[in-house]
Amino acid sequence: MDRGAIHDNEDIPIQNTWYTGSTPAIRARLKPQQVITFDAGNLGLAVTQERADAFEHVTNRRFVAPSGNYTLQATERFGTSFTLKDGDGNVLAPVDGDFRGNLTTGAATIDISNEIVEGEIVDAVTGKPVEGTTVYFVIVKPKTATSDELPVGNLFWGPKSPSKIYFTIMPEDIAQRPIRDELEIRWGIGNHPDYEDYAPTERIPLKEFFHEGPRTAREVLSQIKLIPKKKVDAKAGTSSLNIKYDMPGAEAETRVHVERIARLPSTDWRREEYGNEEYGTVRFSRLKNGQSLTLENLPAGRFQVSRYRLVDMVREGEGKALQHARLDMQIIELTSGETRTVDLSRPAGHSISGSVKVPAEWQVNTLVVHVCNDRVGGSGTLNHPDVRQFDLLNADATGKFKTEPLLPGRYKLVVEGYANHALNVSGIIAPSWEGTAEVTISESQEPSPIEVSLHELNRERWLEDQTAAERDSRRAQVIERFQGTWAMDICDSEVAGFGDSQDIVKNWRWAVNGNEIKWTRSNGEIWKLTFTVDPTKSPNEIDLTFLDGPHKGEKCLGMYERRGVGGKLLWFCLTDPGSQAPRPTKVSHSYKEGRTMIGLSLMADAPFEKKAEQADADRSELAVLVESFATARYTWEQHDIVREIIELGDTEAISQMEKFLNSENRGTRCNAGLVLARLGDKRGLDCIIQELQDTKARPTTEEVNEGKNNGPNQL
Repeated sequence: MDRGAIHDNEDIPIQNTWYTGSTPAIRARLKPQQVITFDAGNLGLAVTQERADAFEHVTNRRFVAPSGNYTLQATERFGTSFTLKDGDGNVLAPVDGDFRGNLTTGAATIDISNEIVEGEIVDAVTGKPVEGTTVYFVIVKPKTATSDELPVGNLFWGPKSPSKIYFTIMPEDIAQRPIRDELEIRWGIGNHPDYEDYAPTERIPLKEFFHEGPRTAREVLSQIKLIPKKKVDAKAGTSSLNIKYDMPGAEAETRVHVERIARLPSTDWRREEYGNEEYGTVRFSRLKNGQSLTLENLPAGRFQVSRYRLVDMVREGEGKALQHARLDMQIIELTSGETRTVDLSRPAGHSISGSVKVPAEWQVNTLVVHVCNDRVGGSGTLNHPDVRQFDLLNADATGKFKTEPLLPGRYKLVVEGYANHALNVSGIIAPSWEGTAEVTISESQEPSPIEVSLHELNRERWLEDQTAAERDSRRAQVIERFQGTWAMDICDSEVAGFGDSQDIVKNWRWAVNGNEIKWTRSNGEIWKLTFTVDPTKSPNEIDLTFLDGPHKGEKCLGMYERRGVGGKLLWFCLTDPGSQAPRPTKVSHSYKEGRTMIGLSLMADAPFEKKAEQADADRSELAVLVESFATARYTWEQHDIVREIIELGDTEAISQMEKFLNSENRGTRCNAGLVLARLGDKRGLDCIIQELQDTKARPTTEEVNEGKNNGPNQL
């Protein structure tokens, strides 16, 4: 069983019910009139034993049977199928007072059909199929006298869907809702340059789609006719953009990406690209320094004009390839017949130049230099190419580098070294070496060249011929990198009371001072530990000794790895307290092996007080970030922008982001709520709490996540 909930006046989720492949144990005490329900989240039903055996491991609902009507009854065992004990052999479940016995459900009817709901999109004049549209179905709870219309799910095809669309099954979270027969479908089709958008105003009751077979749905969707747009004179009323790029001392050529943005009735965004060169699926224009580019015959509307650098990167197994790094972006409102000039040039500034010191024996094959604003006392966002004033470039063979001219301000450089040309298709795998430097650019004087020294990340380098004093100094440097407060991301352990689920351990903290650790648990209890490290070993070794708490005097042998930019992620694999298991040699966790896996992330320092000029610069940046948030195509893009807004720490963001709390998109609401909550506005916290209390799963939309987790939708 999965996701238990007690039902009375409102649904109260039962914590810590989850599926691990073994029997979970929970205990709930019911009050009068309360009912407990369990969602059979891992249920397989088959009409024959042969088909049931083929399931292997059921991780979602699965029905295997010929089409027809079936009746289902389930008998569940309570307190009779297993005994749960702690590490000392004490019985935790069942105990005196627990119900023990079997309970049988009532009969439920199940209709199994292999029919599908299929619709064809055609030209209303010629009857020919139309491809390349965006099709959306938004499932809503209708507006009432006391509440507005509430979207509860969606289905999406696009942005280049085929001429035929079809349903094979209703989204699972919708099918389980008690109010499913009250829900309606709002739908539409758009995003085609040659056809008018189609969005019927009348809602379709959901039950007409999925009750008593799909006949009604087939009738509604069997043929959807799109009306061709009226042909107009290509030059009548059209607009143009004149794009200038003139930056002395900057690169000889840049790339320009122009995109028209328009909102669809579904609140999705339609994007039309303009350019004379294709890079993959994206259109760009080349623009030489000191010249201009004119794009003609443009429709009126809102345009996003971005300047990119194409970086020659080395990808594992693929050789050299180009990767985009966006340098800056402007939003332009273009009226009908208007010619607008967009100047991509920035005021004259100074470049940062220097060299990277790399010992020959390290065999560093690729150097990547990140440059970003040093905002709010931190390092900005290093791995996000949409940050303003961001440069990504390869150093040349001698380790020398030079950025384009940058505006006055503080900057932080992070130089990453990669071995064996091992950059993946995203250009982000854990580098082997890293070095940092801080630079201040003034208006009057170009900064002096700097030299950046690298240190090893994943394995602390140690030379055998070092003296004892040098080894002690090196060990002190290693311990220094552990200092600070670390948030715990994961703690997987079989030892009772040692580890816990991620939603619990996320509140645990390690405060490291010298070689001492204070481990704060969720109940306020603090365990004190000491640690020693040995960076001469590969992998790096670490030993923890408990000074108090339930494991006082016990020692855990382990290893650790640093990951992420700046080594701000720490991963440990340790022997369990009291275990006789050998020291781990890699970060992993398996049951019955006597090992615990811990993941930590370094928490940011408190922000410093900004000067007036820095505050003005941040205010300008905030406007650009909010605009980028409003036009972001996916919620994971919004989430990246949210991190930057929070880093700015400007309370002006509250008034600019509050409007998004009422968005129909759940991810947008979550992201906006996160900004307000982190900036101290209670409405943001209320929004997040409301989303947390809504534990229903969401249907997956066909958006391209590019390897990123859609965090806001799993908040």
